[in-house]
Amino acid sequence: MKFWGNLAKLSIFIFMLLICPINKANAFDSIMEFESRSDTGSMFDYIGNLSFCFEDGYVMGPGDVADFSNTYIPPVLGKDSRPNTQTDSGVSMVSSALSSIGRSMVYFMMMYYGGFAGGLAILAIGTELMIMLEVCTNSYIVQPWEYINREKGGDYWKCQKGNNGKYYNAGSKALTATDVPFYYSCDPKYDPTTGKQIAEGSADAAYIGRVWGYMGAASPYCVGEAKNYEKKERVGQVLVEVTRGWVGRFWSGYDRCVTSGRAQIWLKAGELDLDEGSVQYYGYYHYDSSNAKIKICAATPYTLLPLEVGCSQVAPPAEQSGLDPFLELYTKGTRCYYLLTGRTDLYGLGKALKQTDENGHDATAMKGFLQSDFHITSTVVGCVKDLIIKVFLSPDNNPGYVNTGFFIVIQDRLRGIVYAALVLYVALLGIKIISSPQVPSQGEFLMFIIKFGLVVYFTTPSAWYYVVNGEAQGLFPTLVWASDEIGAFFMNAENANDPVGMCRYILGGQELLAQRDIPPSSIGSGVQPTIGFNSLKMTMWDLVDCKLINYMNLGSCSYSLGGIIGMWMVSAAFLVGAVGFLLAIVSFIYVLILLLVVFKFAHMFILAVFIIAILVLLSPIFLCFSLFQATKSIFDNWIKMILGYILYPALLFAFVALMLVTFDSIYYGDLVLAGGTKISGGNLDNVLAECQGIDSLYCNTVKHLQADPCLVSVGKMSDLLTEKFDLGPLGSFTRLKSGAASDYLDVVVKMMLFAVIYYFFLGSVTSFLAVLTGVQDLGGMAKGSIDLFAMTQKIGGKAMGGITSKLGGMTGSLTGGGGGGGGGGGMGGMMPGGGGGGGGGGGGGGMPGMGG
Repeated sequence: MKFWGNLAKLSIFIFMLLICPINKANAFDSIMEFESRSDTGSMFDYIGNLSFCFEDGYVMGPGDVADFSNTYIPPVLGKDSRPNTQTDSGVSMVSSALSSIGRSMVYFMMMYYGGFAGGLAILAIGTELMIMLEVCTNSYIVQPWEYINREKGGDYWKCQKGNNGKYYNAGSKALTATDVPFYYSCDPKYDPTTGKQIAEGSADAAYIGRVWGYMGAASPYCVGEAKNYEKKERVGQVLVEVTRGWVGRFWSGYDRCVTSGRAQIWLKAGELDLDEGSVQYYGYYHYDSSNAKIKICAATPYTLLPLEVGCSQVAPPAEQSGLDPFLELYTKGTRCYYLLTGRTDLYGLGKALKQTDENGHDATAMKGFLQSDFHITSTVVGCVKDLIIKVFLSPDNNPGYVNTGFFIVIQDRLRGIVYAALVLYVALLGIKIISSPQVPSQGEFLMFIIKFGLVVYFTTPSAWYYVVNGEAQGLFPTLVWASDEIGAFFMNAENANDPVGMCRYILGGQELLAQRDIPPSSIGSGVQPTIGFNSLKMTMWDLVDCKLINYMNLGSCSYSLGGIIGMWMVSAAFLVGAVGFLLAIVSFIYVLILLLVVFKFAHMFILAVFIIAILVLLSPIFLCFSLFQATKSIFDNWIKMILGYILYPALLFAFVALMLVTFDSIYYGDLVLAGGTKISGGNLDNVLAECQGIDSLYCNTVKHLQADPCLVSVGKMSDLLTEKFDLGPLGSFTRLKSGAASDYLDVVVKMMLFAVIYYFFLGSVTSFLAVLTGVQDLGGMAKGSIDLFAMTQKIGGKAMGGITSKLGGMTGSLTGGGGGGGGGGGMGGMMPGGGGGGGGGGGGGGMPGMGG
């Protein structure tokens, strides 16, 4: 009975050890955490005590050990995912538990019998505990951004002690978890699961571009300087570093922040590896429910009690395209395909451009923008235009099948009507000549023939377009692109006055972001023509995209959606008191209104293109109207509409250019005249000196960063502009620093006010242009934006209704009667054309309610 009693006690003890650290946090989850908490002393000072393994969260509970079986993530998510081919190491919850319980039982039995065996058991248990303490005090995880920082050195790595006693990386270019959250790849052909390149034409060729860890050519991780941070051979791995314990630290201690000479253990999920001693480290996956991400963790499954060293984020698997194959095939010949793949044409251009343009202007911002995925309006507008040309002219995108175009079908169907009209025209003309007392003059005969010939000519498809090397050219494509060509005059003038030149690059003596075609051969290798064209098609919409993203990223040269610093200012400012709350609201309104103006303009532009296409499609009918005097006015109106809808969106570019000039003046301030000298070519020799005394959005960012924002990573900007804020039981949050909030508020308010002004001004401009060009106002047709005026009127109406209700009640009470009835329709009666609701009835014995 004594034996079984001791066995039960030991079992309970082991069970309590296993379950006591269930709610835990990893002890040394980074180099800086290890340096901040480790003891530099020698002998037994460095080992610490049991708290390193138990209270600080190294010992794993049963639920944590269950993750040992999580060793596989499909490299590609989809119905055709590849099968799991990795070798099973045999580590599992069962094997780890059996190892721990088995050894505990052996030690217990030896101690139970006492004597020499008991002494060996005590020695073995002591050794086991020392091994656990060795792991707890000497092992830590190296996070991906720390690994890159340390590898690059210099301004990227400067380990020093902060005012709070903790160590941190003070490097001016230090990367953070925002910049390198995990190891990733920019090589579409490298498969990290096999460690080999996928060859074209091989059995796995379908996975090119969809390999695990590949972030995409236009992603923020593979653009500009970020491309240098890729570690494709480390995708899906975690690095454990171990300091030299008994042979190093025990005798001489260690120097903080000196990481050379430490053992490195690279682990994949399911791999078991030994350090320089006898400890086996194991990699596995763990789902972190707090941020809904999968991490790769490292543990020691075969110590007396399993210990978790720490975890690191892992690259998400690639996703298989869920697009319908027919739709994917149909969009392949147009820029719509870029909505699925990103702008590979502009990415190649940005990669091939030189670091300085022909005027010596630095191209860091331009190269970053071209290689990004923020090409929204240019891709959408280009997609619509390409679809119109493809559907109307050549749906098969093949010069050999142009006769299947919708335009051809309509022309063929209307040809009978045209022939009938021509016959009628000739018949009536003959009757006129016969019945006329005078023979028509030679000029009149010539005009009759010209009319007849023009109608015949323009009712044939070849008059409107022709195909050269798969690209549609001729009158119809010219009409579609005419608005862009005219609008380029206004936009080029605006861009020439940009003081910093974020969106400027001179190539071939012209602005790059302009309405132009660039032969790929003139740039260099790796540059592809735009889909559907024989050259790189640059448009004014590329300039609009560039301006738009720069107004929202605070000059950081980060052109991804995640890098729009102006967007996260909204949430980060809420916790900075009244100033921060106001900044958050103003920033949100500013970004929203700015996007609404641009998207509504794009919507009107697309509508104009559709209308022109329909007018050209029906050209055979309207051309016939030109033959007869009674219907000639219809033909004249048709011509006016085509010209009007070409000029209408083109003149809107003038409005957009004016808006951008206004935003530039607020965004950059008087930077162009800083120091009394003009900044040549947009270059800033000394950004800090040039921004002295200038209160602008860009210069405020420079002041707080103490550097050119274009040279600071997004993660570093976040660290410099924000701070951690502890809300006790609610946890810690990130908020904008109070000084930054105050500085930004004044400028963002100006930007917001002008955005609102231009939003409401846009309605008047569209009405004026409609009168000027003699066409229907497209502003009323473009319903793709929020009608802020109607929303304000509705809110104001409800508010006024409530006020009049209260006033009615007060009036009734003052005159001795009961409270008056509810107010009428509020502001509805004040607005033109709006009928006000009736006033509330008077209270009992009081004055009657006033009718609205």
